[in-house]
Amino acid sequence: MKKIGLLFAAFLFCFCATAQKYDNAFGVRAGVSGGFTFRHVFNAQEIKMTALEVIAGTGYGAYNGSALSVMYEFQREFHLTNSRHSGGIYYYAGFGGHVGHYNAFDYKMSNGLWYTQDVYTVGVDGVLGAEYVFASFPIAAGLDVHPFYNIVNASNSFFDAAIIVRIVF
Repeated sequence: MKKIGLLFAAFLFCFCATAQKYDNAFGVRAGVSGGFTFRHVFNAQEIKMTALEVIAGTGYGAYNGSALSVMYEFQREFHLTNSRHSGGIYYYAGFGGHVGHYNAFDYKMSNGLWYTQDVYTVGVDGVLGAEYVFASFPIAAGLDVHPFYNIVNASNSFFDAAIIVRIVF
């Protein structure tokens, strides 16, 4: 019963707020590696927006583990016409870093052998994506690509793509 009440409250929240531009967003990321994402936009009412995004994700593909990425992003509104209101389409690009932990025997070295102990990684990240923010309820949906390279315990560079759905507030 408690879960139904929480679901009903979230449903009401979605229809009571409008979200063309937002300060914060929290959601899920589903792709080669999945997880949760939180984004804070520093200057949401400006034309040239910047944001800080944190992604807490699972391992990449068959690699069992977790990673935490932090990225600084540049976000712009995409204008379909000369008017300032395009329906909430944004594109963004950014860079940052990550730390990760992968279980023993679930992570390959660059020479193809498996690690026999747990592996901790540190690396650099990039992101390029686009999202649509609905004007009638506070949901943003988008696609992004997230290439990253492990510097510590490097195995390979990876290229991740995902669908993202966020609640904006």
